[in-house]
Amino acid sequence: MSTPRTNQDFRFSDCSDEKYHKVIDKIYSLVNFEHSDIGKSRDEIHLKRITDACQLLGNPQKKVPTIHVAGTKGKGSTAALIAAILQGSGYKVGLYTSPHLQTLRERIQINFSPIGEGSLVELAEKTFPILEKNWKTQKPLTFFETMTLFSFVHFASNNVDFQVIETGIGGRLDATNVVDPCLSVITPISIDHTNLLGETVELIAQEKAGIIKPETPVVVSGQKVKALKVLYKVAGKQNARLINTQSEIRIKTIKESAKGQHIEYTMGENTLPCFLPLIGQHQSENLATALVALKTLGVSPEKGLKKAVRFLKLPGRLQLLETKSRLFILDVAHNSISIQKLTATIKKTFKNYSFNIIFGMTAGHDADSVLIELAKLNPTLFPVEHFHPKAVNPEDIAQKAISHGVKVCYNKSQSSIETVLKKNFLQAKEKDLVIVTGSFSVVGEAKGILRPSEAKENLYEHQLNINKILKKRSLLEDYD
Repeated sequence: MSTPRTNQDFRFSDCSDEKYHKVIDKIYSLVNFEHSDIGKSRDEIHLKRITDACQLLGNPQKKVPTIHVAGTKGKGSTAALIAAILQGSGYKVGLYTSPHLQTLRERIQINFSPIGEGSLVELAEKTFPILEKNWKTQKPLTFFETMTLFSFVHFASNNVDFQVIETGIGGRLDATNVVDPCLSVITPISIDHTNLLGETVELIAQEKAGIIKPETPVVVSGQKVKALKVLYKVAGKQNARLINTQSEIRIKTIKESAKGQHIEYTMGENTLPCFLPLIGQHQSENLATALVALKTLGVSPEKGLKKAVRFLKLPGRLQLLETKSRLFILDVAHNSISIQKLTATIKKTFKNYSFNIIFGMTAGHDADSVLIELAKLNPTLFPVEHFHPKAVNPEDIAQKAISHGVKVCYNKSQSSIETVLKKNFLQAKEKDLVIVTGSFSVVGEAKGILRPSEAKENLYEHQLNINKILKKRSLLEDYD
């Protein structure tokens, strides 16, 4: 069920909270394909709306040097790592990523500070009236297109030195693909979102390769052979130099723990030691891609890398939280490849622990392949309901998990994330690791419960989302 559009004039009262809430209401009233696939088809994915909007606002996306990042796995982490090292090198850096955990303001950051409420209001006051007055196309911008446009305007207005822009889905027809990058980056490509990108790795690679621009270098992470062939072919047609990370850098892990990894990277004759406050081999590989990207830009990473760890923020990416002696891992893995990386890291880093998994998914991903991977941990699985319009019924997850030999603890009347956490996991118990995973929505809700002080300022947005889900459920019940 798509969210109805609002046609009201965009005017504010004098109350700052009311202004901000009205902006949030306005943005969430836009068609949001992250929340609903109804009406979404390949025909809906194009660049005309965002191109027209950018032109009306003076093409802000072209006013800042851009690093454009696409891929199936690791693109958000790689984008953040590039931004962190650039900031550590003394640059002012804009970072645009999606989706978010708790507030849409997380998507638009400068030097790892999310856009403030007042700045978001100013953007809306500047942008919406221009669009509403001059809009000529049939349909208004979607939620994602609006946030993308806001990021371009915000970064240009604040005179950032670089903007690191992560694609949403795909690349060729993604709303972010109106930029003229100085560098493109493509992280590992695998099967996901097949209804929109294609059924094979080759077809998906073709879509991701759409961010490769004429005579603009492209850095690629380790890829499957079939995907790499496609990327080389597209780069050749665009006369774009393709830099394969695996040919440019060697990784040596010196020591690792639950707090992070001590790593040595070797590029040519230079060896760069560092501490990466993230766990998992895939994160060391993401950092390798970021380092090669910076070298390609002509930015020496030594100074920036040492400073980057001070402010690097990657919430929800194998994030370690501790309550008394209880350990929690929060990870937004939501497809079989990302879950595979998660389980491999957990088994290697947390030996002699028992594993409890708080788990929920959104529609559009292969639950069976994910559950098969999770079964390798021999966990107890707690399927939960969560406030996302495309949330998969936890009862269906429970049945699938049991069919794959997973031990399940499920009570329909006590299946909310908050209830499961408080009933089972907030009391201290040694050698018991709680993993929260399956979707951004599940991780975001759990993080808000475990760290309520961090989520307090986003209560309005969270409640707005809850109200919409409850309304949708009520309508469906009435229809039944």
